[in-house]
Amino acid sequence: MPETKFPERLRSLVRKEQRHRKRYAIAELCGLDRSTIRRYERGEREPGLTEFISIADHFDVSLDYMAGLTNNPERNT
Repeated sequence: MPETKFPERLRSLVRKEQRHRKRYAIAELCGLDRSTIRRYERGEREPGLTEFISIADHFDVSLDYMAGLTNNPERNT
């Protein structure tokens, strides 16, 4: 996973959703702790596969988008 893309993408998605939900609610919906989400956003920590999938599922974006492999956030059906 490119080091810079995941934190940037996560920060962007969290900011968009924060208009409607608080960070702790976003973290809970992803099955994570609020501090863990914050560490991911800062690039201090990388998620494991389960967490990575959970985050992409929550934000309804593709894993490739979260990993920085594409700029298209839509999932393939």
